[in-house]
Amino acid sequence: MKRFYSVKLKEKQEQIPPYVAKHLLRKESPLIEYLAENKALKFVHRKKTNILDCYGEEKYLMIGKLKYPNIWGRKTRMGFMELYLNMRIRQQMSLSRGST
Repeated sequence: MKRFYSVKLKEKQEQIPPYVAKHLLRKESPLIEYLAENKALKFVHRKKTNILDCYGEEKYLMIGKLKYPNIWGRKTRMGFMELYLNMRIRQQMSLSRGST
């Protein structure tokens, strides 16, 4: 297993729970989705430093990086906090619309 991405879960006043970060990473990143489908993905949460590390098997990681050169797909230059805030805004908008 090789570490390929790390996320700091605490930014200023925001404290992101690890399970939310895992869900967001799987949902938004095509590379992480590919690794999860092939059961080659492992998340490690280091509580002391409050960092979530993503590990992948080298074989699938190499193939995944060839298929998806950017971890976020077409969303270039977007950090994790921006993705998290976008997810929260979309959730609030869907709740305000309600079920029709």
